[in-house]
Amino acid sequence: MDVRMETTGRSFMSAVLTVAVLCLSLSWPNQVRACSCVQSEEVDAPHRLAHEGRLRELMETIQANHIQPPTRQQLILEVVKAFATKQKSSVPTGFSAKLSEENSPDRLYALMTDELARTGATTLPDDQFDSIALTALAESTEGGLAVIRQKDKNVNEQLAANRYVGIGIQVGVHRDTKETLIIKAIEGGTAEQAGVKDQDIIESVDGRATKDVPLNQVVDWLRGPEGTTTKVTIRNQDGSKEMEIVRRVTPFKTVQMIQDDAHPNVVLLRPDRIGASTVNELSTLVSPLPESVKTIAVDLRFTTSASIHHLHLLADALIDASTIGAVGSVESRKERRDLRLEPGTFADGRTIALVYIPSVSSRIDWLAAVASGSNIPVYHEEPWKEIPGTDPPAAVPGTLESFPVWNGTYFVEMNASRLLLADGQSARSLEPFGVALMATADSSGGLFATFSQALTQPVHTPPAPNLMLTRPPDTPTRRMTPDSLILKKLSESLEQPQR
Repeated sequence: MDVRMETTGRSFMSAVLTVAVLCLSLSWPNQVRACSCVQSEEVDAPHRLAHEGRLRELMETIQANHIQPPTRQQLILEVVKAFATKQKSSVPTGFSAKLSEENSPDRLYALMTDELARTGATTLPDDQFDSIALTALAESTEGGLAVIRQKDKNVNEQLAANRYVGIGIQVGVHRDTKETLIIKAIEGGTAEQAGVKDQDIIESVDGRATKDVPLNQVVDWLRGPEGTTTKVTIRNQDGSKEMEIVRRVTPFKTVQMIQDDAHPNVVLLRPDRIGASTVNELSTLVSPLPESVKTIAVDLRFTTSASIHHLHLLADALIDASTIGAVGSVESRKERRDLRLEPGTFADGRTIALVYIPSVSSRIDWLAAVASGSNIPVYHEEPWKEIPGTDPPAAVPGTLESFPVWNGTYFVEMNASRLLLADGQSARSLEPFGVALMATADSSGGLFATFSQALTQPVHTPPAPNLMLTRPPDTPTRRMTPDSLILKKLSESLEQPQR
């Protein structure tokens, strides 16, 4: 299970996605607990941060690898403040000044240790100590951080390659019985082939009851090497039945194709994540389309998870780079390297468009900037500004990488690199690219005349304020532009000549 700490008020969607695609623990309304804090069963007792300098090792890993690390003094002060609050104490007067005056790492960590002992923090139960310490570190580190077990890191790598080994189910916790609920039996998975259905209950795994058992523990029971079997007792309206199910690779369909009979000249392709299989899935969906489909719109509004390598592959597939060299670079604390594209796309001569939400992910912002600069029509949506009391999420400032801690038994994920444009700028600091996507209350021809007018501008230039399209006033709580409206807009507006 991915144990991810989030900065307060910050949307760290990749955390949710990691859980959602584990095929054994999908987030589901009112059924799955949040994974934004450390639970006792998720951090093994031998790795308690209060012992053997483990907290110091974690801080030093952040110092050495984060793209913009806080100082040791900042990290230590926030940890001490967090424990003082928990213990209903206060940070001693002058403690912050004392940290500022000290340069020796050994002395700084000695000051932290002494202060934690003074407040009684080291006497807290293991899970409480770890949760408080990790939360303080995450809130002090831009983009947050995650601490995951070695075996969960392996699972994440399987998912990125779309080669997850399991029985092919997504599960949550039943709100009433507190047993494990099968949210979905993945098509083609061995569970689905054995007759498992959505909404079935897993009573037991290899003789162990799931009632009141933490979900990540059940996930561990269900996992295992490829080719091995597990015995699960399934209950549904027909009664209970024990099944023996083989663990196999279960490929996921990560791209959804959306069409509208009213606008047959355009399709919407929506990846839920960007991984090793994304480009192949896009190509597989596009190749059988009839010639009447003129526009392929790649909808990245729901996509935040992507490694630099997989994002680069998608950019390569979207952009016909016949005359383009480097489209940007990757910068880490150690180096900067160029990203170059090869000629050719998966669109087979059709128009490609891109739809995204600015500032949710710096990686998607970068892709939108590169696409827009390569004359691909780009559309954006900013729904949070329209909902009272809802703050727009802050963009994740970099790209996650994993670093071993505690003798490699765990890994810490943090933003260790960032994507830059060809001119060295970060897309995060720029205005949204392309044309705003929300519809106005006027659904007549005037709407599309305005939309088409906006499209006649260079696509890398944000439209003037009077051309920005806003949400219909009668739908203040709708968070996303309806798919049918996107298809209609693309169908009618992309036929207009572009300058």
